[in-house]
Amino acid sequence: MVKSKVALPFTFLLFTFLAGCEQVDTETLNKMTQEDPAFKAVLGKKQELDAKIGSLSSQLKNIKTDTYTKVRALEENFNKQKKDVDSKITALKNELEPERFKIRQETENLRGVLSNKKEMLRSMGNTRRNLTNLINQQKAVSVTKEDMEKWQERLSDLDKQIEPLAGEVRELEEKLRILRLKLIALRQ
Repeated sequence: MVKSKVALPFTFLLFTFLAGCEQVDTETLNKMTQEDPAFKAVLGKKQELDAKIGSLSSQLKNIKTDTYTKVRALEENFNKQKKDVDSKITALKNELEPERFKIRQETENLRGVLSNKKEMLRSMGNTRRNLTNLINQQKAVSVTKEDMEKWQERLSDLDKQIEPLAGEVRELEEKLRILRLKLIALRQ
């Protein structure tokens, strides 16, 4: 009993496989339609359906070819327009380049001036510190009253020079900050 249960599905599968691979020639078709005249109408219907399927498949293939052609044309058109637009964008961005260049030049000039002013301020600060130390150490060193007055006068003069110079440095630093902001504002 077990053998027959196993043999039956295997036989069915083998038959189905062989039937799927087997070709039916014209002679066999004629023989089948003679034995079963109603099957001739089914075969006619199959041929009609095959013709419609072939036609639809052909239409779909033509639509696919046409669509791919249109897509390629659209891509080419897009790429051409993109190149044109990119070129215009670059030209527009470059319109402000002279102004940016002018600001960069002005920034470089101001940096040079600021560097010189800061160096002068450092030098004056060092001189001031040295004079202050000398004045504070006057008790340890024997200094004439005249020399002490000269140092005090020199210190007073330095204080008068340092304050405006420090103000100029602050102004230059602010101008540089504004120029940097201008460059940032003109960035694209």
